[in-house]
Amino acid sequence: MKKVGFTLSEVLITVGIIGVVAAITIPTLIHKVKTYELRVQLKKTYSDLNQISKRFYNDYGITISEFTERADRNSNYTASLSGNWSTFVHKIFPTYLASLTNSGKVTTNQFEIQKVHTIRTMAGKITTNVCDNSGFKVDSSGRMYIFNDSPYPNENGPIVCVDINGLGGPNRYGYDFFIFIFTTKGTVIPMGQPDENNTTDTRWQYNFSRTGKEYCNPNGSFETQTACAYYAIKNINPYNEDQNYWDSFLK
Repeated sequence: MKKVGFTLSEVLITVGIIGVVAAITIPTLIHKVKTYELRVQLKKTYSDLNQISKRFYNDYGITISEFTERADRNSNYTASLSGNWSTFVHKIFPTYLASLTNSGKVTTNQFEIQKVHTIRTMAGKITTNVCDNSGFKVDSSGRMYIFNDSPYPNENGPIVCVDINGLGGPNRYGYDFFIFIFTTKGTVIPMGQPDENNTTDTRWQYNFSRTGKEYCNPNGSFETQTACAYYAIKNINPYNEDQNYWDSFLK
């Protein structure tokens, strides 16, 4: 009677094929799951910030941009980060998010900021945080917020940077670290979205509300990666609009 079964060599060959297939497909699946989670977190963050902006207007009858604006374009820089800007960032903003806590002291020293939370370029190089004026704040979901300058009169602002998954990594521009702007219309837009009230200040190139694919450059410095939130939310590859952001641009 002839025995039915597999030889050892056949089993080894089959196992080997399964291993090769797994080695090819598992990293892709992990990447898809991770980017899907980040995309969901980004959309929620974008929605939450817009809700905050609307609630603020309903509560105070003025937009966040108007409330926090400087006296004029020549106002003292230190003074521009006190008064209403400080009141909003440190007292009002926390009331709109669940369990928001301070993480680290208020500092504009980049070395001190990096001790709290290190940010990297898309290529993985440790770099500067665009926002550096408020200290980090963390909500109950782990998202980390830090604000930048008060806006000039009649211009959008302030800018807020959000690490949408906190310490979960990779803590990189365009991956889980995104920049948003409160607007004079009472909404929030992602950095990189064109708007007639975006600031015209060019003294600090990373403060400027840059638009265009050159400001979502995966191979550039952090100054050229400030506009990725716009493309990530629209899910468009900035260099090929026929492809999407999360699958084709982030690799």
